[in-house]
Amino acid sequence: MVHRLAVLLPAAAALLAPQAPNAARHHGLNAATAAVVEKPVGVNMPGKEHMIDEELITNDAEAAECGDRCIKQAMRIFYDSPSEDGWNKELEEDGIFVESKPICGGYEASGVLLVRGLGIIDGVNSEEFFKFESSREGFQAIDEYLVNHRLVQRYNWDATRPGLVSDDGEGNAGDYSLMMNRVEWAYPGKSREFVALDVVDQEKKLLISTSSLHLDRPGSSRYNGLEGKREPLMPMDESEFVRAVQYYAAIVEDIAPKDDGTPRTLLRLATWGEMCDDYSAYWVNKFNAHVFITPKFKRFRGVVAKYLNKLANGEARPGMVVDGYEWEESNIADNAWLIPKLLGISPDKGKAASQSEFVKNLGLFDMNKPVPESQKINLADKKNFKDHVDITPAEGGEV
Repeated sequence: MVHRLAVLLPAAAALLAPQAPNAARHHGLNAATAAVVEKPVGVNMPGKEHMIDEELITNDAEAAECGDRCIKQAMRIFYDSPSEDGWNKELEEDGIFVESKPICGGYEASGVLLVRGLGIIDGVNSEEFFKFESSREGFQAIDEYLVNHRLVQRYNWDATRPGLVSDDGEGNAGDYSLMMNRVEWAYPGKSREFVALDVVDQEKKLLISTSSLHLDRPGSSRYNGLEGKREPLMPMDESEFVRAVQYYAAIVEDIAPKDDGTPRTLLRLATWGEMCDDYSAYWVNKFNAHVFITPKFKRFRGVVAKYLNKLANGEARPGMVVDGYEWEESNIADNAWLIPKLLGISPDKGKAASQSEFVKNLGLFDMNKPVPESQKINLADKKNFKDHVDITPAEGGEV
């Protein structure tokens, strides 16, 4: 459900906490000489998208290999998975198109769908936007819980991508970021903790965050070794936190400018997440599609508009530099209840909902007030992912 986009914290995470000891020394492993053991790239099943589940990362080589597979997975989701292959339209509004699809792999039993969307950001090119998006200020713009992030370990990519330069943790991007981060997220009942391998590929303008396991953060989610189907990589430990799981990816590219020459950037997002509560997957899926991913596009657009206004007034530096901004915070609980309100339906009264920590703590929500037709979400019929916005590539580019 409310998985955190901002679990993805490339160079920014290092600014929030001292770098953890090198895990190769810390756990008796030689990361410099560890051989790369390639794992098979997940294969989609008919109508289902394969997702990488929790994997134990103990050294640079394992992080590099997993990072490579994460990139292949993200590119498949964004470019090589046609809408006709099991994707269902969720909504289309304000030039934003969102669709969802069942998954296969270790998280399949959750019933939670993978959600992807695309929309256009006017006023900046992809290089400017990605510079902002992958910065500390970029994450502050979309997540009010940034202060909860802690760096667990930074990795190098030399095992599979020698010659590339890592970010330095001081705001200089380099060619890539590859690190394990954690975030504690306040949640009704017991706090949730996310632990994720975060990947930034500057050349592809691609961000990825995928839940993983690390020896410095004992415990796993309930999906690790689910139902005895495989040996758990790490026992579940919920003595302090409930381990929640998530996936997030974003990629940007230039598309043809407006007739007046205004640059445009096409932003693609993909997200999956589970707070490991006892609600039904139905509500998680509605939240992810309608309350989590869609507002991110609108928030990014608002940030760019604010930046351009400041730039025009001489209050901002060129290149989508947004230092010194103050960002509006959002109340995730209030946002969550937009789902039944906008859809004009009642929440699940069944056993699963009644046991949910989240639902129990929001039991006073007034569902009796009629919802105007104009406020209901338009669940129009499905169309192809690429048919919804003009994504004509910029001159010399490809889409």
